[in-house]
Amino acid sequence: MVKHNFDLPELWGKYYVEGMKSGSISKMRNIMNGYVDKEGHHCPVCNAAMKPDCIKELHMVFCLVLVSDSDGKGGLQASICGNRFPPKSPKGCGIHPYSEGHNACIKAAWKGEDHQMPNWLPHWAPGFVYVESGPRSKKRAKKLEKATEDEPFKSTAKGIMRSTRAVNELNKMIFSTDVPAMPSPESMEAALMLAKMGAMALNGTTNLGQAGRPKMKIELTSEEKRAPDNWRIYEDRKQEQLALENQRAALKKAIAKEDKDLEEMATHTKRGKGRRKQSFALPASAISRRNH
Repeated sequence: MVKHNFDLPELWGKYYVEGMKSGSISKMRNIMNGYVDKEGHHCPVCNAAMKPDCIKELHMVFCLVLVSDSDGKGGLQASICGNRFPPKSPKGCGIHPYSEGHNACIKAAWKGEDHQMPNWLPHWAPGFVYVESGPRSKKRAKKLEKATEDEPFKSTAKGIMRSTRAVNELNKMIFSTDVPAMPSPESMEAALMLAKMGAMALNGTTNLGQAGRPKMKIELTSEEKRAPDNWRIYEDRKQEQLALENQRAALKKAIAKEDKDLEEMATHTKRGKGRRKQSFALPASAISRRNH
């Protein structure tokens, strides 16, 4: 039996609780959508059919890596991957492997090493929407991974494609100084690159691979956790995260305002052209007199 410090109902949420009550947890493929396979599963530790107790004892677990997923309203929300995997596997989750530093607390628990519950998970937030249970495949998993990489930048990139002002605002973030005005990029790929560079500037990173969505989970190092004022360090990180999100929101708002101004300008221009055409039109009586 694996001894661990996890509160599993809190760790994995609604479908874990429902699955334990119904017994379907032993066939559940993904803990965030509650999808249950028709066939049973084999426990790699017991070397027998999977039982609910196998999940309790971490013979099989669900991935805790943060991704973007549907909120059920046509938008996106932060979630966890939720895919099932055996912690004894040297690879870990098929999408988010141990070798990349993912699911470290689960790996430590399985090995009997010190571990703690995550500081924060998306489904603990008020208003989190669990997606409906239904067929989910590797194709969906790939979409989740792709969303993790590019989704945070797409709205900014679309704004960049439409707005020269957005490009120049991002240049100020990237270079920390005024630069000559630049035209908007012509391709979505170029716009995404600019959006990521803007994220680098806001995050203080120097590598495009490090630029990503605002971290929803705030982690402290082992030294910071032992510090007597670790709560203060955590709160400072939270404030930094909030400032970053506010900066991005302000940029998005500026882009939306410029789009609205451009639309209004286009509307007024069309109306003006219509009025000019009307003013030069001769009445029918004048035309008849001219013909005579």
